[in-house]
Amino acid sequence: EAEPLFAQLLEIQRRVLGPEHPDTLTLMNNLALLYMAQAKYAAAEPLLTQCLEIQRRLLGPEHPGTLNSMGNLGKLYWDQAKYAEAESLLTQCLEIKRRVLGPEHPDTLASMGNLGMLYGDQAKYAEAEPLLTQCLEIKRRVLGPDRPGTLNLMRNLAYLYQQQGKLPEAESLVTQCLETQRRVLGPEHPDTLNSISNLAVLYTFQTKYTDAEPLFNEALEGHRQVLGPEHPETLATMANLASVYCAQDKFPEAETLVTQCLEIQRRVLGPDHGQTLTVMNNLASLYQAQGKFPEAATLTKEQLELARAVLPKDSPQLASALAQSGLALLQLQAWTDAEAVLRECLAIRDKQAPDDWLTHSTKSMLGGALLGQEKYADAEPLLLAGYEGLQARKTTIPAPGMIRFTEALERLVQLYESLEKPEEAAKWRSELEATKPRMEPAAN
Repeated sequence: EAEPLFAQLLEIQRRVLGPEHPDTLTLMNNLALLYMAQAKYAAAEPLLTQCLEIQRRLLGPEHPGTLNSMGNLGKLYWDQAKYAEAESLLTQCLEIKRRVLGPEHPDTLASMGNLGMLYGDQAKYAEAEPLLTQCLEIKRRVLGPDRPGTLNLMRNLAYLYQQQGKLPEAESLVTQCLETQRRVLGPEHPDTLNSISNLAVLYTFQTKYTDAEPLFNEALEGHRQVLGPEHPETLATMANLASVYCAQDKFPEAETLVTQCLEIQRRVLGPDHGQTLTVMNNLASLYQAQGKFPEAATLTKEQLELARAVLPKDSPQLASALAQSGLALLQLQAWTDAEAVLRECLAIRDKQAPDDWLTHSTKSMLGGALLGQEKYADAEPLLLAGYEGLQARKTTIPAPGMIRFTEALERLVQLYESLEKPEEAAKWRSELEATKPRMEPAAN
């Protein structure tokens, strides 16, 4: 409902006030943000680019309006996984704010937090952690420890710790954040509910499913009451709770919840929205966990077609859709088709996140596709590199994702059995046995 009103108003302002009037530029920014919220990046980018060009020329590179547009365009690049462009713009924005506004101004701190999280999304933890830690220290001192912005940064830093496998630090920070939010904001404030979800996600990461489940239920009930049953945060919590049900083999409860979630998202957000594609991914994982491989393959094919139509070619979310499709094809032993999509997936992940555990999991999966075609010489280096990469990053793999680690070992056993190298096969079989008991299914 908002979009046609914004578009109509922008047309009027351009005609009446002129294309370079401050009110016109403000509305261009607002319409671009609306497009970004709907993942309509192709519509948002020219608006922000034009707006920034005009502001730099008329207002100067250090004007607050110019800096605001720089930050928004940087966030747009970030959303599209154009990390180099995003990093350049957000770094430049932070440098100007430090010089013009000072290192402890709230706008400067906001830019510090954004750049730190961008580093985290690229697994540049050496750059991300000190920036976010410094930002949190300043916010606690200058703004106060109980301010919403300070608490949100605590939650972001906790997530960064989780990404690095620093689970005690993550749990301590998010628990402290949640306790303060319950006291200061109240138990039903959206920020409090988000922290409840984050703590539940952290418990899920550690396979503490009995601790995670009641927290997700609390967050879901709160989101339904405060935000409504069809709000994106409500739907995200539904999907997370369904994943916890799946991890506990509560398949009927999981399937009911995730199917309901997907139906609402298709209707409210659209079939090709980013959150809709993620939940399709979750439902495919649920089918795979139950051995419903044909259903999983059908769903992942649909998901991949939608993802290709709306996502940039080097998007991490497109890589996730490719990986899920590749896994479904491996399970159907469609080796050649699996090889094609997994090569595409690996090309994206090697470029965007070469140090991420998912990249090394993809190497092993691609090796599995070649193994199925009896291309042993091509499969061996990928299978070894994939396993070694996963082993080196074991502390960063969420507990549900450990099934990818187990599968990597199973492929190595199969490879050396096929090559009639019993000693090598026995070595990898011993490694495999050490990973028991069986791990739970995970998204890709």
